[in-house]
Amino acid sequence: SCSSAVSRCCLGTPIDPVERRLLRVQQAVKESMTVEAPNVGSCMKSLHELLKLKITYKMLRRHQELARTILLLCKYKRSNAIKNRAKEVFQRLQSIAVTGVTLDVREEYMHKNKKFSAVLEKIENSSGALSPSESSTSIQSESGKQS
Repeated sequence: SCSSAVSRCCLGTPIDPVERRLLRVQQAVKESMTVEAPNVGSCMKSLHELLKLKITYKMLRRHQELARTILLLCKYKRSNAIKNRAKEVFQRLQSIAVTGVTLDVREEYMHKNKKFSAVLEKIENSSGALSPSESSTSIQSESGKQS
């Protein structure tokens, strides 16, 4: 397992600042939820920070223990707040694992392609299907309107 104090991953590859922060937050979650004295406030803060981090698919693959830790918190019975926040984090991690991209990247992609989506919507909503030449003309005219 990787230590939060190192700047290299277990395999010796350098890690970026986001990944380093991910490891620190993961360690903070573990330390805050000891059996003897769980610190709900600290754990909630760490879970909130996990939601804000731009975790990539590669990071998730390298640090699978994070998902296991969060999954355990999803079953935590002493605090519904931790349980619910952990479920939020876990859903985000699942989304990254399934799609291979973070939510931010997908949202950015959708934002950049709104005009293309608008053209597709027009095509779907039209009573008759457009011919290939009409649809390419429509897409070109929409892309020509970019500011």
